[in-house]
Amino acid sequence: MRCCGIRGAVTVKNNTKKSILAASKELLQKMVEANNVAIGDIAVIWFSTTVDLNTEFPAVAAREMGWTKTAMMCSHEMNVPGSLSKVPESYDAGQH
Repeated sequence: MRCCGIRGAVTVKNNTKKSILAASKELLQKMVEANNVAIGDIAVIWFSTTVDLNTEFPAVAAREMGWTKTAMMCSHEMNVPGSLSKVPESYDAGQH
């Protein structure tokens, strides 16, 4: 079994549930398509956001997309002065 990781990131304009979910869904879809990954092969996804995004868990977007058998975790990135803001990111590890 082969295991690899894929990283992706996107920014949102507003700290709203709608913005976070829309951006997260778009990011997940693009990551899967660009890397030719089968959803069933994804073992775990680790979502992180900058600390200024706190109105929704990005994992909710994956669940709404039907990803119900994947382990998911959400966290915040370090709040480094001068770093990019309003960024939800996704890391997945699967057996691709």
